[in-house]
Amino acid sequence: MNHNSTFKYIFFTLAALVLILFFGLFFKRFTIIGGIHSPLMIMGRPLLLVLPVLAMFVIAAFIAVYVYQDAKRRGLDPWLWATVAAFVPYFIGLIIYLVARQSARRACAKCGRALQSDFSNCPYCGEPLSLKCRKCGEAVAADWKVCPRCATPLSESEK
Repeated sequence: MNHNSTFKYIFFTLAALVLILFFGLFFKRFTIIGGIHSPLMIMGRPLLLVLPVLAMFVIAAFIAVYVYQDAKRRGLDPWLWATVAAFVPYFIGLIIYLVARQSARRACAKCGRALQSDFSNCPYCGEPLSLKCRKCGEAVAADWKVCPRCATPLSESEK
């Protein structure tokens, strides 16, 4: 999986736009209030208004990091899912990811039952889910002619 997807750039662009918008509105509020041009004179009360918004940014960042790492571990596009989880509001993006990652499981070719992606054999019918190279033991695909790890030629009887 290529982890340098275009969603990486979309993620950072959206994050920059949100931060620019937030800080732009924050400092615009302090430029002219009752003729006072110093934000230091009125920082106490508006700071209480800013803390919940900053807490939301921190929560969104933690969600994005968790989803990125989990999607990368599962072989999904981590930048796509981190973008969805961080920028779709009200935790809906996180819920979408949690539902979609469950459907990313594979099915047994013999019996068709849903299986976890880390299973090597189907627990229902016993069908081997991944073929292994006879020399190095690494997983190989059924249509490969040569093992990509050790360059051993593969035949149907040896897999």
